[in-house]
Amino acid sequence: MFDGGEGCEWTRATVSAPGAVQSADGAYWALSRDSAIDIKCVGGLSTSSNIYSALIAASTIAKSENPSINSYGKITLSGKHPYYQLGTAGFTTANGQSISGCDAASSTIEFTPASGTALTVMGGGNIIECMILTAKNATNTATGLQLGIGESDQYAGGRHVRDLSISGFDTAIDSRSGGAWTLGPVSIYGFGSAAVKIDNPNADHGDWSISGLTASSKSGGHGAGIEWIGSGGAKIGFTKIIGGDYGFLSRPSGGTVDLQFFGDSIEGGNIACWMFDRQGSGIVGLATIVGSECANAQTGIDFSNGGVGSSLAMGNAFNILGSQNIHIGPGANNIVVGPNVYDTSKPDIVDDRVGFDDEWGDLHRAQTHPFNFVNDTYATMWKIDETSYRGAHIEIVYEGVVQGLSSFVRTDKIDLLNDGTTIVADFVDSNTVGSYIDVVYDTSTAAGSLIVKLRRNQSFGGTHLAGTASIAIKGKMRQYVAQ
Repeated sequence: MFDGGEGCEWTRATVSAPGAVQSADGAYWALSRDSAIDIKCVGGLSTSSNIYSALIAASTIAKSENPSINSYGKITLSGKHPYYQLGTAGFTTANGQSISGCDAASSTIEFTPASGTALTVMGGGNIIECMILTAKNATNTATGLQLGIGESDQYAGGRHVRDLSISGFDTAIDSRSGGAWTLGPVSIYGFGSAAVKIDNPNADHGDWSISGLTASSKSGGHGAGIEWIGSGGAKIGFTKIIGGDYGFLSRPSGGTVDLQFFGDSIEGGNIACWMFDRQGSGIVGLATIVGSECANAQTGIDFSNGGVGSSLAMGNAFNILGSQNIHIGPGANNIVVGPNVYDTSKPDIVDDRVGFDDEWGDLHRAQTHPFNFVNDTYATMWKIDETSYRGAHIEIVYEGVVQGLSSFVRTDKIDLLNDGTTIVADFVDSNTVGSYIDVVYDTSTAAGSLIVKLRRNQSFGGTHLAGTASIAIKGKMRQYVAQ
């Protein structure tokens, strides 16, 4: 019996078996392929060892002896400490091979090169799990984990990436091919260009899902938490992304796919939490964003540059934004925006579309604005910007109380028109119970805009004015913002 040590399982073999060794009695032994191959069993590992050669050896040994089986075994990393050092880029598994550090709870690999890719998996049915992968070069342009190798591997399916912590890489995870893959839970720290990048060679192939991704950019970093260029449709849920230029960035070069977002939280994006852009003819055919949160960004959701159609955003919350909550750019079509919680200091929806054919859908434009005045000067409630040569219907309900008098309610219905030169506000109807307020609809102060102003009607007396004004808008309008 051959004693290979390290708890490794050996079996009798021929001299030509991968990794075969000879015992004192002249017999040949090889690591058993009936179980996973631990890299410690291939020998030569120490604190300063580059495990690249050990990974190559373990991958070679782990291959199934039966070529008809589309599974080439599993490589395990059972060492906890000292950490594994990977000093050579470019390790690629055999087809369908899995890598696991679960025997060590989470095994740590420190990647020292300044460029290249630490680990690449190819084929389908693989599981990559239970690892801490760290880039040790602070100025690297490296990739941590690559999924697939492109065109020759594009139909590989069923990859599962879970229980990983990846830090310090310019791109943490780069999916180059394959479909029906899942990612999460995964934590990514200090990404540069992207935490997760998806760029399949076939723009409409390879559905995938992400659930439980937490990602943060390096200090002052740009890039995207998730950058999508091409693949099949996807579900992205329960993600937390902090920093970078974008939480999610789509810029498809071709194809038409569906993307669904739910329960996501994105903070600190320099440009936008969600950006739907395009390059070439690509388009997101359907995007749904529901039950998600965006804070500390310039824009919450940007349906930009015709890169999206037939999309829905509702039930989301926006806070501390620099420019706008939702932007709709020229070419974006059939956009439905339902009720959301907005940063009320910024426009809720900015609609820059100019083509009539793009304006399928529905924009829920309604807001309640509280007021509480102790003086008698006019206070501005809203500034409403109307698109040139377009029009809208506005209804506003004012209700409240004047201290020393009584309560009141007033309803105004207005048709607003921009004739290309001036703004016309035409009263359709106005009804008042308790004439205790004065309202001014100012079309002269700001070109192309209607400014709504309110004060106490001084002829009735009283002192303190408090209440709410509720606005609802239908038709075409670029934006409105509370003042």
